[in-house]
Amino acid sequence: MDSYHNDIDDLTHLRLMIYPTIKKENNMLKKMMLMSVLCFSTSLMAASLADSHSERSDCESCHKDKTPSADYVFENEQCVACHGEMKTLKGDAHTKHDGVLTCTNCHIAHEEKAPADSCKECH
Repeated sequence: MDSYHNDIDDLTHLRLMIYPTIKKENNMLKKMMLMSVLCFSTSLMAASLADSHSERSDCESCHKDKTPSADYVFENEQCVACHGEMKTLKGDAHTKHDGVLTCTNCHIAHEEKAPADSCKECH
């Protein structure tokens, strides 16, 4: 065989050796990208409490006079009417803060802020 064909055979052999490694690295990269997308998509898709409540009922279930209050604070009675008293709700924060805080101190209805993030504002 001439040197040209030897070079081609060597190149083919090299490709066959390297290709599986490259393919594994590409698959790993694809998996890492997918995991990143899945991890961060929940924060991008976060809906406000108002959105989740509006899926179950109309705005008037919280806004009895059909308009939001000027400071966007709703009375605890509105929340308690559907969710029950704070002392009966799950979570340590509910039992420790019963009577001290209102529901909207932590659960901000028209923002995408999670209740857990609210703790950092005081603690």
